Formats: sequence, C-alpha cells, structure tokens
Amino acid sequence: MKYERYVPVLIITVILGALVYAQVRLGNQNTPGPDTGEEIRLQAATVNNKLDDIDWFDVEIELMNDAEIEVTYSAGENQDPRARIRRGDQPDQPEITGQDAINQVESIVAAIPPLTSNEPLNLVQAILDQLQIAQSDVDEFEVEYQLKDGTRGAVELDVKGLDDDDFDVRDDRDD
Repeated sequence: MKYERYVPVLIITVILGALVYAQVRLGNQNTPGPDTGEEIRLQAATVNNKLDDIDWFDVEIELMNDAEIEVTYSAGENQDPRARIRRGDQPDQPEITGQDAINQVESIVAAIPPLTSNEPLNLVQAILDQLQIAQSDVDEFEVEYQLKDGTRGAVELDVKGLDDDDFDVRDDRDD
C-alpha cells in the first residue's frame, strides 16, 4: 500500500523523462551538419551581379531633409571604369571617387538582386540597405542601369510628403 502514493510521482517522472528525451532527439536533428554549413557558406559567397557585366549604373536618392545621394558607375568599351559616390547626408565625406568608389559600388551591386530579374521592390530595398538609408527617410528614389548585353532597366519611386498646406482643416465643433 505504501507504493500507491508513489505511482503518480513515478508517472510524472516517466512523462518528463520522455519529453526531455524527445526534445534532445528533435533538437539534434535540426542542428546543421557539416554539409549544411558548407551549403550556406557557398550560397552566401555567390555574387548576384558583377561590375564586369555592367555598362553603367546610376542611383539618385533625395531624402526628406532635401539631402541627395548619388551613386554612379560607368565602364565604357575602351575606357577604365569610373565611379563616384556623393552623400549629401554625410557632410564629413561629401564625395568618393576613384578605386574607393568602384569598390563601394561593387559591394552594392553584388548585394542587390540580379539586375536581370524583375524584382523592383527588392532592388530598391537592397540598395537602401546597402547605403544604410531608412525607407521613411526617402522622398524620391531612382535607379537606372545598362548591362553589357544591352539589357536596360530603371526603377523610379516618388514619395510625396504631405505639407500642412495640402489640407484644409475645418473645426466645426462648438467650443
């Protein structure tokens, strides 16, 4: 009879033990093995776009505070590549040119969706992410490009902020 009062405790212990065993067993199945880690690293290293495939690439962004950001890149047929980045939102470094600008443009272009895909919103967001610009700060956005194979593309976004003058507010309430 003394064993009867230990039965509920024994049942609870067995159930908890089974749950812990199941948790450990399922947790080990979800941990990436050596093959999975290699696959992830290979995908991360894949470059979407290369500067060698681009004739020209232009980004113009106007922010809500009227600061302008320009990113330009061109590589003519018998010409060395040229790039320029102007950041009106960073007065301490207003313009970058030369190899530094080419390297930064290369980073931007490599991180955005393939320019041959039809993903304009993803393209806009990726460029804003690379330039570390919040969506809420953008008043106007434009990107234009041409690839070496002749493919051209452009995305324009015009966010119109509303001024107080845009509203006719009437207060018909009785005071």
